[in-house]
Amino acid sequence: MPLAVAFFAAARWPDPVADDAVEHALVTAAAAARAAWPGVEQAGESWAAYVGRRAPADAAPLVALARMRTSDLWAACAAAHGDPRAIAAIRERCFGALAGALRHVGATGALVDEIEADLLDQLFVAAPERPPRIVNYSGRGDLRSWLRSAAIRTALKKLGARRLAVLSDDAMLDGFASPAADPVLAQLKVEYRDDVKRAFQAAFAELTARDRTLLRQHYIDELTVDHLGAAYRVHRATAARWLASVRDALLAGTRAHLAAKLQLAVEDVDSILVVLYSQLDVSFARLVGTDGG
Repeated sequence: MPLAVAFFAAARWPDPVADDAVEHALVTAAAAARAAWPGVEQAGESWAAYVGRRAPADAAPLVALARMRTSDLWAACAAAHGDPRAIAAIRERCFGALAGALRHVGATGALVDEIEADLLDQLFVAAPERPPRIVNYSGRGDLRSWLRSAAIRTALKKLGARRLAVLSDDAMLDGFASPAADPVLAQLKVEYRDDVKRAFQAAFAELTARDRTLLRQHYIDELTVDHLGAAYRVHRATAARWLASVRDALLAGTRAHLAAKLQLAVEDVDSILVVLYSQLDVSFARLVGTDGG
């Protein structure tokens, strides 16, 4: 079966037509993938269908292919089907730098080993209720960065981190700090920073006028919940509940927009937000203050 036929059969374009240009692009990409992952062999049609299911439908087929890490999807496809050679190759190539990333978020010693073991199990072993989580890798960024994000998310869970619920903490929304010179986070920052900003801005724009005003009053005008309570003639506890509710709505909206844009599971969106929220080189005050109101 031509690779383009398998690709389009799995893709989401309306009435796709397999053409020579797409076939050539897929054949070229498959050859590059085999060279990038020596020893990892599989049927090209299986890989082409795997890529097709993950191709962004908002771009033309050739553009979509150009945007994707098709070589990394080669290894991911084989690993998702239980190929031990692919799993071993991914572990050898991508797991070496995880310890440094995990130490960055506070995991040390035996916990690092435990997290890596859990990650291997989650990524490559299917459970009765779910496929192996490697299938969630969309090919949008490189596989090594995606795995690092998954490792950090696992570490944060084990360390009892508040994840994105820190939006309920005033300290988080005081402002996004300037990016630190951190090589572990640099690639994630480059890949997803603009998408996170846009998702945040879109979520903020969807809030009611009163909720946007409430955020501005609290974070730009620096009104405390006591001041807000007095201004709105409500008890301070009511003002605090309002503020918490707006934060929750802002978080939910940001998650939803980012998940739709990146075509990722919510848990993977959360991991991106957790890693990047303090790395964005734009202040919360700027985002809140420039929605046109």
